[in-house]
Amino acid sequence: MTLKVRLSDFSDEFSATAPFGAKPKPIAKVSDPPKEPEKPAPPPAIAKAPPGVAPAILDAKLTAAEKDKAAGRNIEAYDTYKWVAARAPGTPQAEKAQEFVKGYDADPAFVTAYQKAARDKEAASVLWLAKSLEQSGKLDQAKPHYTKLTTDFADTPSAKDAKDALKRLK
Repeated sequence: MTLKVRLSDFSDEFSATAPFGAKPKPIAKVSDPPKEPEKPAPPPAIAKAPPGVAPAILDAKLTAAEKDKAAGRNIEAYDTYKWVAARAPGTPQAEKAQEFVKGYDADPAFVTAYQKAARDKEAASVLWLAKSLEQSGKLDQAKPHYTKLTTDFADTPSAKDAKDALKRLK
């Protein structure tokens, strides 16, 4: 037995697209042009905020730099001020940070201390590389780095460790 059903047998009340008792929405005809989707409104512009750095982050960085400066950690403060000035040019936070950077740059004693700290940091990086190579069993690759520390960075704390390592590796 075959059951034959025609669409005309059903009234609009029993349409599958509308709840019971509700009138169905009219179906668009094939000849109707498609409607343009509504475009969302553009977000409000943030005044002078660079892409990717929220003003709250800049404020937090400035606060951290001010705490470092108050605690006598001038190198850390300087690095943070430079970070803000470089990543958010044109913002009030960057202008404030740039003033601190100019003050540090004008102090010859600070510039000398900063250069020494940068040199010590570079030497520590070379020492870390040499130790990593040594621990990996790559002694032939580690020795030139230890030697570089003893010659190019002889005035750094890492040079003593390098001398000890070279004695050990001979």
